[in-house]
Amino acid sequence: MIPIFSNKWYQTMAVILPNVLNLESHKLLLENNSKAIKPSCCPHCGYGTLWGHGCYDRKADRSNPPPEDNLNPIKIPRFYCPSCKKTCSVLPECLPERRWYQWIIQQAAFMFFLQGYSIRTIANFSIPSRSTISRWVRLFKLAYQLISHRMRSLHPEIGYHSDFTDFWLYCFLTFSLSYVIYVIGGWWQIFLSLKEAEIT
Repeated sequence: MIPIFSNKWYQTMAVILPNVLNLESHKLLLENNSKAIKPSCCPHCGYGTLWGHGCYDRKADRSNPPPEDNLNPIKIPRFYCPSCKKTCSVLPECLPERRWYQWIIQQAAFMFFLQGYSIRTIANFSIPSRSTISRWVRLFKLAYQLISHRMRSLHPEIGYHSDFTDFWLYCFLTFSLSYVIYVIGGWWQIFLSLKEAEIT
């Protein structure tokens, strides 16, 4: 079963399945070990027994052209809590909540930005559009304080990398963007925190 963070860090409707770093691994896990994806408790109320509630499809594979190598549709399992009557879904670590592109694609684009490439140049040799990349950069800048504070509490050595660019380059060389988002509690948790601070 998937461990659940405390409510302070985990208030979204999606539970992140750690260490599932690509869509192929996610599909194999669903086919061969579906019990491993069941959350240990409800992320809303903490109740310990959830019921299966079907799946929904996501067109998450935007790297491969259909139909030969494309993995779509990607099945996302859902669960129902008989205590609070709410549902949650389980996403692999590689797949963001409420966003189109996998974390690895976002990380690659952001990495080029940190290395000094313009957003126009990045958009010329990547899949996402210039406006999409601009939006990612803006959100990462807005969420920097929240993310860096959480990461430094878990990995004190990051304290040596206090600059925005230095911090992210170290994170990408040492971890991955999907891991960073996972330990924060999911992208939706970041968005809610920014909304509460009236930043977005």
